[in-house]
Amino acid sequence: MYIKRHMEETIKECLEQFPIVLVTGPRQVGKTTLLQNVCDKFQYVTLDDPIVLTQALEETNLFLKTINHPCLLTKYNMHLVFLDI
Repeated sequence: MYIKRHMEETIKECLEQFPIVLVTGPRQVGKTTLLQNVCDKFQYVTLDDPIVLTQALEETNLFLKTINHPCLLTKYNMHLVFLDI
């Protein structure tokens, strides 16, 4: 059962104004669930898959071309990741 969050409207407003929106917070508080509900038409891409992470880090341009935009990009096991865009 999904519980509607107060942040939903704020996130929707930010998505209308900015090309990238970053949502951060403690582990397992519902960030991904929230975004999957707000961004239900977005492609979901997780960098938890080692193959996807490797492609994103080593072949950034190819990675960005192969995903549909807009997309919801998540990383469960947070490591500092820089994409050379």
